[in-house]
Amino acid sequence: MYDPVRRGLTVDHPALQASGGRLPGWSSWLEESLKAVGLGLVGLCIITYLDIWAYQAINRLTFWAGAGTVGARSTPGFRYSPGQSIGWLEISRLGISAIVAHGDDTRTLLRAVGHIPGTAFPGEGGNVGLAGHRDTFFRALEGIETFDTIRLVMPDRVFAYRVVDIGVVRPSRVEILEPTPVPSLTLVTCYPFDYVGPAPYRYVVRAQELRLEDDE
Repeated sequence: MYDPVRRGLTVDHPALQASGGRLPGWSSWLEESLKAVGLGLVGLCIITYLDIWAYQAINRLTFWAGAGTVGARSTPGFRYSPGQSIGWLEISRLGISAIVAHGDDTRTLLRAVGHIPGTAFPGEGGNVGLAGHRDTFFRALEGIETFDTIRLVMPDRVFAYRVVDIGVVRPSRVEILEPTPVPSLTLVTCYPFDYVGPAPYRYVVRAQELRLEDDE
């Protein structure tokens, strides 16, 4: 064991007093480095949170102002760009309310619930597929139950769906996103919800569209 006294340094030596009684060295450097990394991670989390909050807030204001882009779908050849918002999702009982943006790429899913490319858009019939992270927008989805109501709020219309099935499948079960004979909504997130790292399964919620007057 290293003994500073045996090396000729007494307890009142300036080198020991400046370092709180121990010599500066690799341990001090490591301590300061870990502090810097910790502060950097905290800063990154704050920046990410602010980016998500700003994206959600700006797009909500856009829709309330009636400047949404949903009507553009009727224009021949119109295509949504990745990250372009189309509406927002509401599950009131679970406190879920988030902007829905087109795409399932990393950036889109970081800022919003993603509309899965290749699935139907609300109002087109078939199967509308939405994906979200289990640790952000879909954190509360674990508590969903059959007969719960899900709403997709668009600039020109509100679509309501009622949950009919909840299940857990392997990621290879892509048929869950295939077209359905009745207008449907499929929500997908990773499972288990408390799993650390890439989760091995998918949590799937299937709902069917209903008329608003039936949503009582």
